[in-house]
Amino acid sequence: MFTEITLSDHKRNDFVKFESSIRGIDEVLECHLISGGYDYLVRFMCSSIQHYQELMESILDRDIGIEKYFSYIVIKSPVVKSAIPLRSLVRTAS
Repeated sequence: MFTEITLSDHKRNDFVKFESSIRGIDEVLECHLISGGYDYLVRFMCSSIQHYQELMESILDRDIGIEKYFSYIVIKSPVVKSAIPLRSLVRTAS
């Protein structure tokens, strides 16, 4: 599950409060601060949609500054890489 999260306020303490709270949630695999239309992109691993919904309700109950969120269910992952292709990232000078 991927979730776009927008915070209600954007002061430094708001980001610190959100990040420190989300860091301790076992189901959070990744959390990225994003530029653009929302603040964070979070990847969750949950056993079911019900599990995810209960988790989101508990996160909202923490009152950590979430204004809104949008959820995206992963149907299929045709590409998942666990290693960075360093050869293609590092160019040697000829």
